[in-house]
Amino acid sequence: MENTFLWAQLFGLCAMGISIAAWQIKNPRHVIFCYVPSGTLWGIQYILLGAPLGAVMNFCSVIKDSGLVVIPQKYVPRLIGLFLVAITLLSLYFMAHWYDILPLLAATVINLTLLNRDN
Repeated sequence: MENTFLWAQLFGLCAMGISIAAWQIKNPRHVIFCYVPSGTLWGIQYILLGAPLGAVMNFCSVIKDSGLVVIPQKYVPRLIGLFLVAITLLSLYFMAHWYDILPLLAATVINLTLLNRDN
């Protein structure tokens, strides 16, 4: 195995650990805030694995999650809408196969649930 692959797996393991720990936190804002380092580590893993679409989507998600922690509720739909437009355009740019659209669909469904921050 290559050294890069091992580093990628190490970054992925750390990201997974942070993601699992995030769900143990009771405050919804802190859960979203935990996704910032997790998304960064996932993005680094995808860069090391040579998957630019995964890296771009995770770095866009880090920016969105950072904004969700600090902005008032009335601006959340605008931020999520901007995020969805950005990842749609980037996904279409990096799309090589038909199944490259699946991460975009998953990210869209997951982020639509963030419009209601009470739950």
